[in-house]
Amino acid sequence: MPLSPRTVKDPATATSKWSAGIARAGNDWADGYAHPKRNPFDPSVIDPDAWQAGVSTPQALAKYAANLAGVNQDVVLATVNGAGKAKYTASGTTKSGKVSKFMQVFMPKLSQILQNLNQQQPRGPRGSNRGRLNAYLDAVEATRGTNT
Repeated sequence: MPLSPRTVKDPATATSKWSAGIARAGNDWADGYAHPKRNPFDPSVIDPDAWQAGVSTPQALAKYAANLAGVNQDVVLATVNGAGKAKYTASGTTKSGKVSKFMQVFMPKLSQILQNLNQQQPRGPRGSNRGRLNAYLDAVEATRGTNT
């Protein structure tokens, strides 16, 4: 039997693998939350100006940094390792319908994006694929908001 190349997984397989992966990943999720690259509750990294510019009103600015810095991180971690982990792993089942709907729309688009990319910008030698990567990212970003 010859090899049968495929561009992307079919939506049902992708959804099934996503659900199974989420169900097994609770400990990894909780560990990643407990060991972030930067602690969002550390006063030295809290940037109220960036937050305010993105989502808030001037009245909330003063409360933002104080409230984050005042978070009881032990309580947060207890929640992450208890109800949070259970909810995260259950999402592999509870959200599979939404993921399936997304995969049904997005995976054919991704397949077309990759086919076009392979025709218009074939892979080159190592170090010469930045244009290809950017074209891929631009094409995927162009589908944003149209995949549900």
